[in-house]
This record gives sequence, C-alpha cells and structure tokens, in this order.
Amino acid sequence: MSEFSKTFLKERTGDEARPREFFGIFGKHPGWNDHIEDLPLPTESMATAKQLLYVQGISSQVSSGAWARLAESARLPDFDHALLWVRGRQFLAGRMWASSDGKKRAHFPMVALVQGVNVDRDAALLPILSELEYVAAGCQAARTADQVRALVSEPWDDNRAASGAMPANARCTLDGVRTTAQKLATDFRSRRSPCTRLPADPADVCRSLRFWSRLATALAPAETPLLFLAPAGQPWVDLLIGEPAPGSFFCLRAGLPALPVSGADPGGAVEELDAEEFLPHSAGGQAPPGERSWISRLLRD
Repeated sequence: MSEFSKTFLKERTGDEARPREFFGIFGKHPGWNDHIEDLPLPTESMATAKQLLYVQGISSQVSSGAWARLAESARLPDFDHALLWVRGRQFLAGRMWASSDGKKRAHFPMVALVQGVNVDRDAALLPILSELEYVAAGCQAARTADQVRALVSEPWDDNRAASGAMPANARCTLDGVRTTAQKLATDFRSRRSPCTRLPADPADVCRSLRFWSRLATALAPAETPLLFLAPAGQPWVDLLIGEPAPGSFFCLRAGLPALPVSGADPGGAVEELDAEEFLPHSAGGQAPPGERSWISRLLRD
C-alpha cells in the first residue's frame, strides 16, 4: 500500500468528534520571486495535495508543453478552478486562480485550500467556497508578501461551516441527461478512467460539486480518494479517482475539443436530476421499501 493510500485525508486531530477546518495556501504570487515556500501548510494531506497537484501535476504539463501544444480553441485561457478532494469523513475544498511571481513568470497558479475533518461536506461546501473567493480576491489585490501573510494569518474559524451552511436536508440536484449518470455508474463498476469529464452547471460550481461528489462517493468503494476539478463558467467537472498520476492533470487546461464530456448524449432530454434518487440505500437513498434504488440495481444486476 502506498503512503498516499495509508495517510491522505486520514488526519488524526486528537478529538475525532469535533468538526475542524484547516486553511493554507501555496503557489505563485508577485510578492515572491519564485514559488511560495515560507508559508507551511498545516496538515500532511495539504502537503500531499500540493505535491500531487502542483509540484508533480501542473509542473509536468508545463515542462512537457502538453498545454502549449493544444490549439487555442481547445485550451482554457488560464487557471480559474474550484476543487474538491474527498475521502471518507474528510475533504479538501480549494480555489485555484491564475497568478505570477515577482519575475512575471505566469505558468503556475496560486491555490488556497481548506481541509474539513468531521465536517458535513454537503452543508459546509458553499460557505467554504465563498470564503475562499474572499481569500482569492485578497491575494490578487495584495502586491507584497507581507500583505499576503497578513491575510492568511487571520484565524480560520472552525465554526464557519455553521455560518451560511445549507440545511442538512437540502436537495442535491443538477440539470442533466440521465444517461450520463448511468455512464458514470457503469464506469465505476467495470472500467474506471483516470479522468472522467462530467457535465456541470456553468453558473453554479458548488451545485455541480455537491451533486457529483454525493453520487460518486456513494458509488465508489469506501475510502477511495476522489478529486473533482471544476473550471469557473464551464459546463463540466473533471473527476480523478485514486492517486492521480502527473499526466491526469492535463484536464486542468484542456477544453472540450481536447477532452469531451464522458458519456455525453447530445440528443438526450435535460431534466432535473436528484442525487437522492440514485443513491444506494446505504448512502441514504429514498427508494420505496423492498425496492432497490436505480443505481443499486445497476451495480448489482
């Protein structure tokens, strides 16, 4: 078993019943002449996320020229993403945006992360992402390293998840084509792709992340790390399963001509899909007594 499998998003905090949130940043900023290295990340999982996403993933795509070789019409103009990395009762929620260092080198982004431990992900995701938008705006406005240090040194309130959180019984829905959800279920059962591109609401990143994370965590084997990458204003979310290889992060700047939506059905009828309808009973599905949920039937039959 790899170190990633043993330790990632499995932090021990000393009081496992208490909800905790940890905050950190990394990447490039004009206040530093190179990568930010003097602001330590508060958890090992955050450090692992930086290594996989930034040091290995983005770096490999920059050094290989993979994104530069894409036609302009097939390449996203820059980094502008929300991310959600889920495993069991812990998760990382993040915001990534285009940036540069003090020498005006702009190949790498800046990233802000929050790690939730024993936090209700569905309820807390919206306020956390909203707070990370505030952090991103503050870092983009800051011109010096000291201004960024002052911003990130503000205590992160462990109770923030309760402020503006969604009700526990809030519906988890997405407008989409049913056959795309069916394709995802089939992929989990038989042939997991290193990157699956899923349809999303381009006007509501949080809604898309809530829907697909709710569905995928119900389908995946327990304790499987799932990373969702959602570019702002785009009609898709990318899902990476397990420990991502450096090349998996090609999706970050790949537009639809380079990486189409998996299982897309252009002729299918768009309807409001409710995640509860698709969840196996063990994850809270609402099928009538004695009747298996649709996804449960698909996975077992």
